[in-house]
Amino acid sequence: MTITPSNLRTSGKDSLAIRAVVQEDLAEMQGLISATPEFDEGDISTCMECLDAYLKGDKTYYFVCVENEDRLIGFMCYGQDSIAEKVYELYWIVVARGFRRKGVARALNNYLEDAARENAIRAVFIETESDPAYAKARGLYEACGYIQRAIVPAFYSNGNDKIIYGKNINHGRNKEPEHWKTLISNSVERPSKLPDKHRIKVKEIDEVTRVFPMRVNPYYLSLIEEENDPIWKQCIPDPLELEDFGLEDPLNEEGDSPVPGLVHRYPDRVLLLVSNQCAMYCRFCTRKRRVGNPLKQITMDQIMKGIEYIRNTPQIRDVILSGGDPFMLSDTFLEAILKELKTINHVEIVRIGTRVPCTLPQRVTPELCAMLQKYHPLYINTHFNHPREITPESAKACAMLADAGIPLGSQTVLLKGVNDDPEVMRELMQKLISIRVRPYYIYQCDIARGNEHFRTQVAKGVEIIDNIRGHTSGLCVPHFVIDAPGGGGKIPLLPEYVVESKEDKIILRNYRNQRYEYPEPIIERVQGQAAGEGQPEAAQEPLVPLTKDQAKRPPDAP
Repeated sequence: MTITPSNLRTSGKDSLAIRAVVQEDLAEMQGLISATPEFDEGDISTCMECLDAYLKGDKTYYFVCVENEDRLIGFMCYGQDSIAEKVYELYWIVVARGFRRKGVARALNNYLEDAARENAIRAVFIETESDPAYAKARGLYEACGYIQRAIVPAFYSNGNDKIIYGKNINHGRNKEPEHWKTLISNSVERPSKLPDKHRIKVKEIDEVTRVFPMRVNPYYLSLIEEENDPIWKQCIPDPLELEDFGLEDPLNEEGDSPVPGLVHRYPDRVLLLVSNQCAMYCRFCTRKRRVGNPLKQITMDQIMKGIEYIRNTPQIRDVILSGGDPFMLSDTFLEAILKELKTINHVEIVRIGTRVPCTLPQRVTPELCAMLQKYHPLYINTHFNHPREITPESAKACAMLADAGIPLGSQTVLLKGVNDDPEVMRELMQKLISIRVRPYYIYQCDIARGNEHFRTQVAKGVEIIDNIRGHTSGLCVPHFVIDAPGGGGKIPLLPEYVVESKEDKIILRNYRNQRYEYPEPIIERVQGQAAGEGQPEAAQEPLVPLTKDQAKRPPDAP
């Protein structure tokens, strides 16, 4: 199995390969095992004994490793359970320190699941400890879809509990409930349920969740590396959200709603809200007034009234499904909406706004893609805010949608402390292109209530565009826009590239701040002078056409 930069979070390194451990790897394996901080002397000894048995041909254990440029950066050990038939037990996943949080461990787990399917294995189990030192490992297991099956209190000599995780392996149609639903059901919705490793002030955050709900699914939670990092800021409530600043409805969507749940602001397109649920509740959401509120659920009856308005308004050619997140609906429910829209002759295209490919990529299933494929022309605008959100899972989700013929765009929000840095934003845009997502917009953060601590100066967004355009591919350059307060719509902002405009030429600057002259059309200048435009007839001077050399000459050259 080969891992390429499109499905592994690297910085453009060569491909990494997963393969079986061989005798020649022994010295490097010893080094990896002894350097693993989570291993005590007993763990090191046990692991080395298992490795030695495997290298001597004992099929009780299987060792596979990840190789990067002829260097081992991780390994996994698993084997057939000694009691239960058709069950694997996963013993260890070890990744070298410099390569952690780059998707290597998930790639190893995916390898294990593929091997399980090939060998008709029905489940994989893992035993671990309740010790806080293993919190990151437990987070990885949960993000990969493993569920706690049992806890044995005080099992270990140090007093720690044994925790047993399990995951059923899907084989065709007869499978367990969809993984994404399990992740949603295991989401953290109260600060007291956050893992111990996240040092939080539960009481302060609890006050925030009484006003603005919280939901963080295990997958997105596993992307957090430390307190207040760019992932944390987007999903963990902050007492600053309770500051009395901002508007309940900053874009006046309610004022532009001819029927509930439908926004008709532009002549030929409408926004139709179909869900008030999200896979993760973003702390900067512009619809915090309604998303996650159990009293503001969106019913099929409300959606049908919106579709009836669309049917009776022939100038509408473009319908955008939004929420909440439309992909939080079941495939059946979502298809019912798409099928209704397909019957309206003047609706030419449908767009879906979803953050699921980023926050819960497991929701993008073959069944979902097969259903969506029936309703072209269909477009998806997703939403990534930081390079670390581009993982093997999100890359796979985007690839599945793109392979279904759906063009993908990303609408990023400029957020203080998350991506308000030209280098970070440029890396994000480049990585989006690598997973087949076209950067579409960078939004200035809306002045919704609870968002003030995320807002940057507008000049920061202009600076970011100035540091992207010309410094990387044009495909990577989005539009920077402000969605005007009060319902004014999207207004694009650009750096100033026209330095000076004269009658016969304009002075331009490029991305390196070098200046260039561009002559206005000679014929139009001759016609204008013949008509006496711009000056009295006596003051006119004969026009001398530019030579090719003059046209190419730098601005200050004689």
